[in-house]
Amino acid sequence: MSQETVSVVPPACPACGAALTPGAVSCPGCGRRVAPVKGGDTVALGPRTDRSLAQAAAPDPHPSAEKAQQELPARYRALCLIGRGGMGVVFQCRDTALERDVAIKLMSDRYRTDPRAERRFLREARAQAVINHPNVATVLDVGVSAAGRPFIVMEYVEGQDLREVIRGHPGGLDPARVADLIGQVCAGLTEAHGSGIVHRDLKPSNLIVSRDLHGRDLVKILDLGLAKIIGGATDLKTITVDTADMLVGTPAYMSPEQVAGSGVDARADLYALGVVLFECLTGRLPFESETLEGWLFQQLHATPPPPSSLRPELARCPELDGLVLWALAKSPHERPQTAQELSRALQRMCATWVHGPGLAETVPGLPPLQAAPGEGRHVPSASGAVPAEVLRRIRAGGVQRAAPAGEEGLTPSDLRRDRFVALSRAAEAEEAEGKWEEAIEHWRQTLKYAENKELVTSRIEGIRRELAFEQVLSSATTLATAGDWVRAEAALASVASMRPGDRSVEQARARLPRRLIEAWLDSARARLNHFTDPAARQALLRRLAAARARAGDFAGAVRWIQEETLEVEGRVRLLAHAACAAIQAGAREGLRPYLDRALATAVNLEEPGARGRACLEMGRALAAYGDPEAAANAVENALSTFMAVGRDYQHLASPTGAPLSSGMTTRGRLVTSTRRYARLSQAARESGWENTLSALAEVQTEAGLTEAAVATAALIEDPWSRAQTLAGVVQVLARIGRVNEADHTAGTITFRLPRARALRAVAISRIYRGDLSSAEGIMRELASPEERAPVEAYLAAARYKRGEKEAAENHARGALQTAAETPGASAHLQVLLTALEPLLDVGAAELAGPYLEAAGRIVDGTEDPAERLTGLLAVGRLRARAAPPLAASSSGVPREVSENLRRALGSLRLVMGQAEREECTEQLATAIAEAGAAELATELLTMCQTECERAVAYAGLAAGLA
Repeated sequence: MSQETVSVVPPACPACGAALTPGAVSCPGCGRRVAPVKGGDTVALGPRTDRSLAQAAAPDPHPSAEKAQQELPARYRALCLIGRGGMGVVFQCRDTALERDVAIKLMSDRYRTDPRAERRFLREARAQAVINHPNVATVLDVGVSAAGRPFIVMEYVEGQDLREVIRGHPGGLDPARVADLIGQVCAGLTEAHGSGIVHRDLKPSNLIVSRDLHGRDLVKILDLGLAKIIGGATDLKTITVDTADMLVGTPAYMSPEQVAGSGVDARADLYALGVVLFECLTGRLPFESETLEGWLFQQLHATPPPPSSLRPELARCPELDGLVLWALAKSPHERPQTAQELSRALQRMCATWVHGPGLAETVPGLPPLQAAPGEGRHVPSASGAVPAEVLRRIRAGGVQRAAPAGEEGLTPSDLRRDRFVALSRAAEAEEAEGKWEEAIEHWRQTLKYAENKELVTSRIEGIRRELAFEQVLSSATTLATAGDWVRAEAALASVASMRPGDRSVEQARARLPRRLIEAWLDSARARLNHFTDPAARQALLRRLAAARARAGDFAGAVRWIQEETLEVEGRVRLLAHAACAAIQAGAREGLRPYLDRALATAVNLEEPGARGRACLEMGRALAAYGDPEAAANAVENALSTFMAVGRDYQHLASPTGAPLSSGMTTRGRLVTSTRRYARLSQAARESGWENTLSALAEVQTEAGLTEAAVATAALIEDPWSRAQTLAGVVQVLARIGRVNEADHTAGTITFRLPRARALRAVAISRIYRGDLSSAEGIMRELASPEERAPVEAYLAAARYKRGEKEAAENHARGALQTAAETPGASAHLQVLLTALEPLLDVGAAELAGPYLEAAGRIVDGTEDPAERLTGLLAVGRLRARAAPPLAASSSGVPREVSENLRRALGSLRLVMGQAEREECTEQLATAIAEAGAAELATELLTMCQTECERAVAYAGLAAGLA
């Protein structure tokens, strides 16, 4: 067949090969459902296609470099489009920070509305980033642009892809060069497969051929867009069909098991590499078709021709046909079992091509070929099977002795050797598949025929050690999945002592926190029904969803919200809160489609109060996401709704049982206002018109609508509430650096305390801008010690950072003295802790010492056990920042930290009120997880008296470890 000849195959059943009539939905031969993949008619792909199935759909228009520039971070400058893949387009860009060229892949427009596609796109980066090998393109960065488009930054490789190289040699490449190119691909695949990565879309256009420093060919593997990470929760049984029920891969290079939807492993890549090898040697594919059905049928049932039948000169290397057909075997068990095995066979083939048959053994430095298991394997060829003697020569590394048809005529030594070889090959195959017990049994059988029994015995002992290692490692995963932190850590420590520095142990240790978090969150959610107070139940669900979102599983958080929340408004508001938590943790992947759908749902709510509340929370989430325009639109919708409802809003009770703005502010890790469930419920009932306007003004400020925020505050009739709202607006303005507007707004506040709170925010903002004299002037206007002491502490930190040690010490002493004027031990402690933050931020530990001592004395003298526990945790965190402890206990936790947490455990035993006890349990669990104190976590769970306490303990552990 000439290169231009097209083989047209009619639609056929992938299972049995029976012909199908047009429009058939089931096979007349086997009855299997045969609906077209992803909807519809025959998919035309062309006779020489190198396109994946994703590319076979209607492609997006080629974006220009100017449009791509709008989607990229400012650091990168788009130069030109250099390619497109199944899920994205690739641009050559200039990294202006490091002055080098990079390749950046941007996700295609048609996938941006599907969060599953976004996860798969970013999975490509994670898969490729774990591989560090000269034959695999390096991933340099990954993220989501401000416009919400995911991108992957990779090294830019100058050169041609292998498809262009093949097209430049229509008769086929020189076999010696082919062996070198494919051998480099095998080296990269060996590293990938060893890291648990299967490519699944290997083809010439994903292989770039460049030049190294010596002018030699250098192959780089690109585009792990369909890569599968083996192991753990991502280990899919079937990976041929993606989350959108679309067949993935490139039909010309898909393995039979990939087509059939069976389990796929590294040997699928070797099949694809066999197709590439065939194409390099002959200049054409082993199969050709114009339709998807034709490709799939041939991959499952058709027999490829020997390469020498298309290129007669290849017959001078008798092992070549068998080697190629070995890689193209239909069954994975009939192929090379590893890329390294195929690479060694290629080296033998190359030596035979260069030096001729029988001389390969004389080539120095040629490694011995590891024989593949199963001497009698059936490998299809043009005549039905590769001759046994050819197959034996391939596996035996070029030995020219022909294998007899049976055992007749063989000497006892021959029989003994052949049985040893057969059993050892079977054992090696089982080792490669991780079937350790079966491998041990086969090696024990080889002892009867082995000449060196000590070597076999040593091999068996090594496998037993491997088996023990795998069993303990598996138990660590099982324990982590069950949430047993102590035993999971012990199991990992055990396997680490077996193999120091082993990659699988490091991978398991890296996955441990995620597994524990998932287990704890699931345990907490399973106990939600034990909460009889709807407000407490909703508050816990809110925190659980936020924790799952912070851990990177936003889809799981949304699923929980949908399952646990009945009314639409509550779902929207909880989703917005979870989105804010994810954004703060840097887990932005896949958020935008959810935000868009939630906003559309909020806008279409019929009940005005529900619509206004939902739009308000969505405005907050969109402002945090970085889309001020969408946030402004959402807030304006909320404002118009609230204005239409007016004072009647106070009769519209919030169905979620949580206030629009809880008034909870966080400084570091210390919650400065109450989190008691009962008080939350009361605040929800009291959330009325003025509270709504206050929350609206805050979100308007975050969205950049300053004038609208001030106008909203002016609608509040009560002067004190209006002043409090304006103070909140000033704080937001100061936080985002709009100091002049903050200063002007603060000047309109007449009440002393709200004005002091606003001026404090302005002063701190001026300190950050370096305007210390102006900040000192504002500080002198502050009469309240609660507001003046933190400002003076910030001034001390700023002077310390400038090297003005004497001035810094004066300010620090002044702040300490001012804090002492605060009435009430609780308020005094709060001021001390707030003043400590800026000192610790600049590393002024010597200035922070007196503050810590004073705070410790207050905590020691606190009689209320709940307040003492909160104080112990807050002071303990700050003390660890001031002087990181060196000595560790037997559990690996610093002794000072462990002792402080034990004191907090003692205080928890004295807390009597159920609501307070649950809150303290959650706070303590968070601190224990942050410290990595697994044994204390077990002790805390043992102390829990009710299922509600256990639920909040699990929630706190998950939050701390996240």
